[in-house]
Amino acid sequence: PAWDRAAAHGLLHRSIRELLEQVNPCQQRYHFVPGVADGPPSLAVTYRHRLNLLTFAPRIRPAHWPLRMVGLPCSVAAPGLQLGDPTSAAALLDFLRHQPGITLILNTREAALGPDFASGPTLPSCRLAIAWPDFTSYLAALRSPYRRRIRQALARFAGLTAEVLPDPSRFDATLHQLYLQVFRRSRYPLECLSESFFRRFPASLTVFRAGTRAVGFVQSLREGDRLIFLFGGLEDEVRRTHDTYWNMLLHLVRTGIETGCREIDFGQ
Repeated sequence: PAWDRAAAHGLLHRSIRELLEQVNPCQQRYHFVPGVADGPPSLAVTYRHRLNLLTFAPRIRPAHWPLRMVGLPCSVAAPGLQLGDPTSAAALLDFLRHQPGITLILNTREAALGPDFASGPTLPSCRLAIAWPDFTSYLAALRSPYRRRIRQALARFAGLTAEVLPDPSRFDATLHQLYLQVFRRSRYPLECLSESFFRRFPASLTVFRAGTRAVGFVQSLREGDRLIFLFGGLEDEVRRTHDTYWNMLLHLVRTGIETGCREIDFGQ
């Protein structure tokens, strides 16, 4: 219970960690150091993964190594390291520092972790602060070239339908293939998530169809007044015909505005 009380975001909570143990087992371990005199504790999620160390340098020949990752084993931009008071933070970092092999801390929002940790940039995260009462106002606030491009995308999507699945368990193998098409094209792949992950993760799934054919989907999570874009999939054959990717993002913008969110987190 102390872990959940301290966790800065919902993806660190126990229910999500238990689910990932089942749908993406990768030797997860959970490290918790209580704070001193009721100070904030420090915590970390670690897991094992064979990763290309040069993932962010795609023109260089890959170098795959077994690593200890500090992060969330589902390829989201949220951090898996949270430092509390100076004493608990020092103890946790000392523990990580002395683990055998290579330890990679992903997406940390903490300051410099000390001289034993090298640091570098990963992919930028994109967030949109909502400042409009409705989608029409959002369009009106854009500069004309952007507004024209968005209207072109919306026109190419006319006639397609958007269906919010009543339950994630309705996610099927056809939709998973759309996710795999995106994953296989990614320049910076990490974990490849199973069909079971999408069927069991407590998030909203919206499927876009041309007639009865699924051409794309988005998975999103509401956390307080923030809408988080987790994953998506799209049919590559008709991606340009329908401007599917543009319309997936526009769906999230419209949803965020219409449901009263203050921010949309599009991830990396």
